[in-house]
Amino acid sequence: MLLKTVALSAVLFVSTTGSALAAPGPQEACQAISEHAREAVALKKQGIAVDKAVARFSALPVPGSVPSAQHDFYQSKLPSAIKFAYMAGMSGDGTAAFYLKQCLQGS
Repeated sequence: MLLKTVALSAVLFVSTTGSALAAPGPQEACQAISEHAREAVALKKQGIAVDKAVARFSALPVPGSVPSAQHDFYQSKLPSAIKFAYMAGMSGDGTAAFYLKQCLQGS
């Protein structure tokens, strides 16, 4: 069962964030998105629907730690990261670490 969950998570992540040949993501934007993914896991545990979580995070301003040149990247990747957090079945820390690693690699 765990293997199926991990495989499904990997497929979902790749399909929602682009191909494995994508360029590496920018450090600051990837870090901010991974933190939101961590927070999304907590929202899931509270029973908040994924669509409401995506809307909640999308309505927030781009964090000040993200340079303006990275805003488009941040805004385009945020919804898929939140959806990934809901589907992955990992802890908040695990989700954030996994997303950050994949984002920085460009997967």
